[in-house]
Amino acid sequence: MKFSRDSLLGLGLIVVLLIVAVFAAVAQPREERLPALSTRSNDPDGARALALWLRALEYAVDTSVSASFGVPSESEGGLIMMLEPSEPVSRADLRKLESTLEDTGGTLLIAAGGEGECRQAVRLNDEPVPDTCDESLVFVHHAVFSDREVVVGLRKCGQESAACRWRRPFWLELRKGVPATLREQAGVWAGSADIAVQATDDAVLVDLGTWNGERRATALTAAGNLVVTRAQLPPKPLGRADCAMVARSLEDCVASRQCGSFADAARRIPAAQWASLQRLYHETTGLDVEAYRKLCVRSCELGLLPSRGLVRQYACDGAPTGQWPADNPAGGLER
Repeated sequence: MKFSRDSLLGLGLIVVLLIVAVFAAVAQPREERLPALSTRSNDPDGARALALWLRALEYAVDTSVSASFGVPSESEGGLIMMLEPSEPVSRADLRKLESTLEDTGGTLLIAAGGEGECRQAVRLNDEPVPDTCDESLVFVHHAVFSDREVVVGLRKCGQESAACRWRRPFWLELRKGVPATLREQAGVWAGSADIAVQATDDAVLVDLGTWNGERRATALTAAGNLVVTRAQLPPKPLGRADCAMVARSLEDCVASRQCGSFADAARRIPAAQWASLQRLYHETTGLDVEAYRKLCVRSCELGLLPSRGLVRQYACDGAPTGQWPADNPAGGLER
């Protein structure tokens, strides 16, 4: 069988295109996987937001990479953060930092936790700060006073309990020559939104936003006491987008084959959507969780999806006061 000249040219063109496509795929740059706490990373465990925030506070942020250890030449305010160093920090290097920060509380860093213990831990002058070993740690504010420094941070544990799904604030008081003092308040969580921190002569105030029907704030006073303020919030209907997400989640209740309980009916709701429902439950006063649970089970039993208007009327029109259990502040919407 003979091929015409046009056929051969066509086959040759196809071969050339295939070769070009293969080379393009090989040469295409692969997405760089950045390490945890990298100042270039936008991931949840990245530190780019921290670097941008420090620059907004007019700190000189040095993110350069060097083959040898060196103290940044512009350490305004005496604030130097080392986030999970890729190589162990030697005592000689720490002495360089201590001489640079001789008028402050010392060298504070977040580093990898001990093997088999936790993912991250806070270290002061190369010594672990007790009770700071956790799955996730981040510093969010630094305040300097005449007699001490106060660092505000957020931590999150890595267990499966309801309390470990949410961030908890902590305060570190640093004074020269003495161990760091860790301050925490039991039963206080921070939501998914950015927290606001304000330092005055009398206290370091952390606005934690809305949580379980309350507007909450916690202040560390000059005397070292933690004071929590709570203000009850009125019910406020969910916005259109949030209520639409609630309605979409009921589609998975309809698709469920087991309807004996809410846990069974809601089992097919994807993890990301479930996390959004938990956020609405804790951080708004718009989701009536008992009505939502009933709608989910009933949708499963009937195999029918309720109308958006019905969902709006019963589940999205405001939460009843007292729907958040006092004995389990981080729970409530569970399956």
